[in-house]
Amino acid sequence: MEPHIDPDRFEAWALFLRAHASVVRLLEDELENERGLALTSYEVLLRLSKAERPWRMHELADSLWLSRSGATRVVEKLEKNGLLAREICEGDRRGIQITVTAEGKRILRAAAPVHLQGIQEHFTQHLTRTEAAHLRSAFTKILDATEDINRKAPSPNRQTSHA
Repeated sequence: MEPHIDPDRFEAWALFLRAHASVVRLLEDELENERGLALTSYEVLLRLSKAERPWRMHELADSLWLSRSGATRVVEKLEKNGLLAREICEGDRRGIQITVTAEGKRILRAAAPVHLQGIQEHFTQHLTRTEAAHLRSAFTKILDATEDINRKAPSPNRQTSHA
């Protein structure tokens, strides 16, 4: 027997997917066109710059829902461009930790206004405060219900959702 999904809830799901894809595509295009930076690269720089300590590759991959190989490709490109540095971890010669370079921080600061303007233009300006509060509540409820499951059984093939 097939599971029954309420039509209104299924339509909400379908609209969420379409809206997400549309907004992400616009944000990606704007960052690429105005700053020459891919959205995934922006996310990597942002997360690592906010970190209190250098991250290991698996921590970065898990935070972005990238496969480890996908995270490695992004990090290699950013390292090649002088935006990230990889170092062997003290105490664990097999581990690699990643940090943002001064140039990476400069690029992130230059890209942030473009990205924030895009979020405002393509997402937040279309919501009232009440609607934003409802979305925040709903997404928090969904994340709370799913994050424990995802931590217990992570899939190595997940791709980023560009949150």
